[in-house]
Amino acid sequence: MTPQFITDVSLSIGTWAKENSRILVGMDTRVSGPFIKGILHGVLISMGHRVMDAGILPTPALQLLTHMYADMGIMITASHNPPEYNGIKVISGDGTEIDESSENEIEQIFMNKNFKRSSWKSIGNVINTEGLNDVYVGRILSLVRSDEIRNKRIHILLDCSNGASYGTSPRILRELGLAFDTVNCQPDGTFPSHPPEPKEENLSGLSRLVRGNYDLGVAHDGDADRVVFLDGQGRFIPGDKVLAIFTLEKVKRKIGTIVVPVSVSSAIEEIAKKYGSKVVYTRVGAPIVARKMIETGAIFGGEDNGGYIFPEMQYCRDGAMALAKMLEILSIENTTIEEKIKELPEYHNMKGTIRVEKNKIGNVMEKILDYARGKRIVDIDGIKIIEGESWVLIRPSGTEPLLRIYSEARDRSTAEKIFNEYRELIESILREI
Repeated sequence: MTPQFITDVSLSIGTWAKENSRILVGMDTRVSGPFIKGILHGVLISMGHRVMDAGILPTPALQLLTHMYADMGIMITASHNPPEYNGIKVISGDGTEIDESSENEIEQIFMNKNFKRSSWKSIGNVINTEGLNDVYVGRILSLVRSDEIRNKRIHILLDCSNGASYGTSPRILRELGLAFDTVNCQPDGTFPSHPPEPKEENLSGLSRLVRGNYDLGVAHDGDADRVVFLDGQGRFIPGDKVLAIFTLEKVKRKIGTIVVPVSVSSAIEEIAKKYGSKVVYTRVGAPIVARKMIETGAIFGGEDNGGYIFPEMQYCRDGAMALAKMLEILSIENTTIEEKIKELPEYHNMKGTIRVEKNKIGNVMEKILDYARGKRIVDIDGIKIIEGESWVLIRPSGTEPLLRIYSEARDRSTAEKIFNEYRELIESILREI
């Protein structure tokens, strides 16, 4: 991002915001963060806004604190993306990410360059804040049964990915009296140890360290809105399994609504129905899930990428809250994550992508729909074709010229068969058009 681009984006946000807004601004550990923050602060102050400098903190911490102390928030982060990237995320006063219509309004202001101006008499100021991470950590600790967790024999290895969780997650573990060690918990926006996306292939080093030496491995992404877990053998736990563990613990205690995207495992609905609860499906995307949770009064929601939403905390995915909740479950039941997985319904899934030019995606999707006609189809997000206890979902990526393919079945061979059937179908369609 160039200085002029950042200036124009800042002017657009400042124009969109209500006059004299209190705006909480935070960032992750990326090298470009201070540079972007400096421009953002200057522009917003020049427009009469009062800027609260939150420093480095996780995105969910900024969202909670925005709801508590500010009219809106801005997080400077590129989340799980490589170190050369950065971004500016706008947070509503209620702590949720702004909706699509607000994004479009800001984009329109940016395109038209119709910026508000303020006189020198109306210039705002920067308010330096202290202790904001303390508030965030304290809120998490107040929402779990800390006495049950404290001093349990769970030996943990925590990987902060050199990101924003370095000042919060170690403290949570320390406050809970747990035995833990850390790796990559020094802030470094070049992410020297591994990429900041906590995928299995990026955590081979953590896996080796955990295997046979710890009960649980934990890793966050760059801005700590997500968390992933490894078992005591260093095996990566897929996100759909973790989502199912949280769902099970929620519905066992309270009947209610679970909100998830249409791409998640059928295990979620099977668990919910067993305990008298229901599942509401949405398009893929944490803000979409969060808004549907607010609308339905859901007791839990999330995605299978490490993003879990606990409404008692706030309506956004929160890596540290999910970490504390997992520790609560394991401590109260005096069990391991391996044992918890054995309680879940068994499903097998596959995921993949096919590169498709954007101008061809619509045509490809129409031909897939023709192929699947007569079968049960769900079109919440892309095309989901359901046959008995198996399904396949094909949906366009929201950010890249790709089609994403997901399949699931009770056994791996069927999941692979369905996946390959539709992958080959798409490839044949592309050869024809």
